[in-house]
Amino acid sequence: MRRFSKLKKRIESLFCPKLDINIYCTVYQKPSFYSFRGKLELPRLWIVLNKEIIFDFIKDFKDTQIFDSKYNSNHREDGRPVYYGELPDINRMIQDYIETPTDKLIDRTFQYDYFGIADILKAADRRIGKKRLLILQDQTKNVAAMKIIKARLSKI
Repeated sequence: MRRFSKLKKRIESLFCPKLDINIYCTVYQKPSFYSFRGKLELPRLWIVLNKEIIFDFIKDFKDTQIFDSKYNSNHREDGRPVYYGELPDINRMIQDYIETPTDKLIDRTFQYDYFGIADILKAADRRIGKKRLLILQDQTKNVAAMKIIKARLSKI
């Protein structure tokens, strides 16, 4: 798996400087009989706003069924549940987000955004002004994104 530190630096450079927000990522290794090398890699990505964890992948999703609309089931082509080993997809989604032109950002649906991270990134993005932030507030149901929007609007 590729290192997250360069991607972290690039995405955090887009965050509104008035926000105390950070994104973190790590992989825990757990012994497993079913894994090729005898270890199962469990990814974790979490976002912290004002010292509060507002998003935590995989902890927030471990007890829920995640559906991939591409296949319309809770299993991918290879038969595994959608939420296991999806950190590379999260990295791809963040990379796509960074490369998306600002004028197309608010309406874009990201291919690998199984977990609603795009709305969180949009809410924190300094390139999105108050007008588009209010549009996002009306469109999103993401609790973490709403916390960021509230924090941003209180600082404008």
